[in-house]
Amino acid sequence: MDDQGIITLTNRPLTRQVRDLESQGITSNIKRTYSAVSSYVHDILDDHNLCLSYTPNSIFSDEDGLSQMAALTVMRSIPRHFISREYDSGPFIMTLTDINPGNIFVDDKWNVTGIVDLEWTCSLPAEFIHPPHWMTGKTEANILIDAEFVQRHQEFKDLYEAEEASMHSTYRIGIPSLDKRTLFYCLALFHTVHLYQIFHCHIKPLYLDELNEDEEREGLCKFMAPFWGRDVANTINCKVAERESYILQVKEHFRTQLEEKRIRSG
Repeated sequence: MDDQGIITLTNRPLTRQVRDLESQGITSNIKRTYSAVSSYVHDILDDHNLCLSYTPNSIFSDEDGLSQMAALTVMRSIPRHFISREYDSGPFIMTLTDINPGNIFVDDKWNVTGIVDLEWTCSLPAEFIHPPHWMTGKTEANILIDAEFVQRHQEFKDLYEAEEASMHSTYRIGIPSLDKRTLFYCLALFHTVHLYQIFHCHIKPLYLDELNEDEEREGLCKFMAPFWGRDVANTINCKVAERESYILQVKEHFRTQLEEKRIRSG
């Protein structure tokens, strides 16, 4: 979207995830426009790998590193279970990727009168359109599939599909049912910090419902994490050490700031 509000497909899909990654000095793999959903998903997951590799506090223990690497390895192998090959070439829909209650203005009767913060608007695959995670007051990592969430999800699904039908479009994609868990796969894709938690709570149980924490550590983590990359053990050791150094730097920074403040006020 340019300064005059004109929308064109002349830039990469710039989401907050990409912005957050590049604000840390990490170059995102999202560098172009896409004509295939599968390629886009592949590059998003590559960005998750970059975040794990280059963020200084991304891994705090051996177990944490193995768990995150296992989750990312599995996420790369299962997109076909959540995203249809039928729509790999589109359609792509203009999407507000930073929509939240603070960006929506309403009147006394709850009619929407305006939406702000549109800088993260981009064209995304139609199957990525889902009810907002915050519609029951939960964060991405804390969604509960309770009666309230099921009701809100169904209301959104009905409204969206009615709107889709009224447009007389060639495509009738709709919103996938909660049972398919496409919502959570897409949430995990776009939330670097919460990917493991979403995977653990909503995606893994589809395949390993009865797996307890010990079995997960000895099974899923032990056998899947090594496929994240070569020399996983050394990578984890380096990242744990890097985090410890990073914490010391942060503590020293705040100690210095407090000392300077004390001197100025003193």
